[in-house]
Amino acid sequence: MVRAITLRPPWAQAVVRWGKFTENRGTGFPSTYRGPVLIHVGSTWSKRGGLDPRMLKVARQALVPSACSWPPGPLAPKDLPERQAVLGVAEIVDAHPATEACCAPGGGCWPWGEIEYQAADGKLQGNVTHVVLEEVRATRHPVPTPGRLGLWTPAASLVTAVSDALMPECRSCDDGACGWCFGGWPGLPLGCGCHTWDETLLGEACPRCSGPLALVRISTPARLDPPFEIVACGSCSFEREP
Repeated sequence: MVRAITLRPPWAQAVVRWGKFTENRGTGFPSTYRGPVLIHVGSTWSKRGGLDPRMLKVARQALVPSACSWPPGPLAPKDLPERQAVLGVAEIVDAHPATEACCAPGGGCWPWGEIEYQAADGKLQGNVTHVVLEEVRATRHPVPTPGRLGLWTPAASLVTAVSDALMPECRSCDDGACGWCFGGWPGLPLGCGCHTWDETLLGEACPRCSGPLALVRISTPARLDPPFEIVACGSCSFEREP
């Protein structure tokens, strides 16, 4: 049976579009379920998520094609307006107690896994469960429905509506949905076989925050499009032409 999980924005968008494969949950979250789960975005914006440096980095990377218009500073609610809707589906393949080892660089849940986090009520949440997600697929459009707390069971009609709305696989490489393969779909990963992504550190400091600057290059071998390049900071939203 399919389950569903409600995440506050922008965390839900990060799971569906930006490769956040570990969801951090507090005490009481059921850890035995394995199988398909609908990714539902709630109504209340997470200020912590909008300021999170990991979030800012993946948002910037995913939106590189429109980098010149991407405003500096944290993500804001207006940047990701979807609310109270299913944005995609995934597979829960594991759920385990957070440990220092899996949260550390090189660990299985790094960089998204947390040993503790600040909950919505401002309290520090310990005893964290890492919910590990794979096989994420976005919908072509949000599928509206109210959310619930915890791991909940969606109505059969909702499951059907989400299935009908799922983004098709890449038409060119059969390697998952890709934002550029589908006409610039905002925020979908660029890392399919049609559009490959790499970055090279330049050894220069960002003029805004002194973070490392890198030359970001997106190649499109399947379409033979010219590569897209931009210099971007790994710590803030600063970008410039090479």
